[in-house]
Amino acid sequence: METPETLDIKTNVDLLDNTNSSNEELKEVTAIDETPFAIVKIKEGYIGVIGQHRITEVYLSKEILEKELKEFSWNRVTQVIWAVVEKFKYNKEELTQYDNE
Repeated sequence: METPETLDIKTNVDLLDNTNSSNEELKEVTAIDETPFAIVKIKEGYIGVIGQHRITEVYLSKEILEKELKEFSWNRVTQVIWAVVEKFKYNKEELTQYDNE
């Protein structure tokens, strides 16, 4: 059963492709040292990502976003776990597809 918290996490961990639905070019990607996160500049501002998964809302300040991504929070831990689970699901679907060929 999905709780409101689960739905919120799913919403926050969107594929980066969905963020870029207008096919605008990503302006800049900056890895954050000692974390699995990166900051991506988009037309509206900056977003935090892990791999190809968006994990934050749009921020106007890169510095504020970086500070938030470096701080520990259980919400961020849950987002990372969710992104890893989604990656494993995707890999499993790809492997299953190859096995059926």
